Amino acid sequence: MCIIKHNANEVRSAFGSAIWAPEQAAVFNPAFDVTPAELVTGWVLDTGVYSQADIAMGILQRVIRK
Repeated sequence: MCIIKHNANEVRSAFGSAIWAPEQAAVFNPAFDVTPAELVTGWVLDTGVYSQADIAMGILQRVIRK
């Protein structure tokens, strides 16, 4: 098995707009994504289900600040 490490900021934020972990936070981001990004239509989180449009509008910034 080959593990490829990706950019840690992918774990700390969503598209650079909603940051939920400090830049210095230690993270582990192995390459496990098998779904091409263009096929992802939503995200299921503990705070709800979010569409691509929700993410683009910055909904996670509002959810995180609550």
